[in-house]
Amino acid sequence: MLLTDLYNELLNNQLPIYSDSTQVLNLLDKRGFNNCHFSENFDFINSATKAFVIPTSYEFQQQSNQLWQQKFASILLLFSAIKFDNNITSIDYTLQQFFNLDLPDLLIKRQGFYTQIANSSSLIIQSDDNNRLAVKLSEKLETANFDEILKPGWQYSFAEICEASIVNIKHDKSSFCCDGRFSFDGVIYTIGNQANRERNHDRLIRLIAAINNASQKYLLIEDNQIRSLILDDKDQTELLTAMDYAALERGLAITELAFGCNTRLHYDNINWQVNSVANEGVYGTHLGIGMANKCPHIDFIKASITPQNIS
Repeated sequence: MLLTDLYNELLNNQLPIYSDSTQVLNLLDKRGFNNCHFSENFDFINSATKAFVIPTSYEFQQQSNQLWQQKFASILLLFSAIKFDNNITSIDYTLQQFFNLDLPDLLIKRQGFYTQIANSSSLIIQSDDNNRLAVKLSEKLETANFDEILKPGWQYSFAEICEASIVNIKHDKSSFCCDGRFSFDGVIYTIGNQANRERNHDRLIRLIAAINNASQKYLLIEDNQIRSLILDDKDQTELLTAMDYAALERGLAITELAFGCNTRLHYDNINWQVNSVANEGVYGTHLGIGMANKCPHIDFIKASITPQNIS
């Protein structure tokens, strides 16, 4: 099945939607989606259907993961609200962006970015304020899923649909290595489990507040490691190291380099006060740290930069 066909089924109220939150179901009902169901009615064992799934708890998230790569299981569109922010204001904002995609245009841009990356050994990422980041690419790249023909047993997340992403999973420079200065407009974070969320909640609140209150913000990166987080000319790296990345999860190594493809979301209409997966899809560039398991995965997002080939 084509991704565009599944998305059109969703917009036309033909795709069942499942959530573990009555608030989410009520919100969708007010938006005219009447094919909505409580999560307890979803048959995770014998399912052979298609669905849009919105977990707002880690328990429901784990249940949906049971279908992963089962040959005859569902094709799931996934918006994992619990990994970002599961309050109803954030979910409403995210769903507004998801229902407003120009998906054909987005997929063309996504394929263009992946083709550019595949045909390059290095990139320059330069923002309008002359911050410059050099990226060396490996011969073998680890990428997010970019299928347009969907497979049973797979989950297709909002994030991977809206971006071209390469990642360093095997080790700190398995796909790419960054050096230079990267300015950004805002951040989002992803948290994979409750223990991580409880341990880092207050630290994340301090980090987000400091970033949102700063007018100048950039990262100094050396050998694929963040050396400094600069906010209004002040070194605020401690806001990151307080989350103990060095001891728990990959230090401050850049684990993701991605290019957002959603041109309907841009600098003038994005809301940085909301921790939304939609924001990383903004047409621009972002760098990520962490793996979301023991420490948060944090994306530093610039809503304007596109890469330039240098070789």
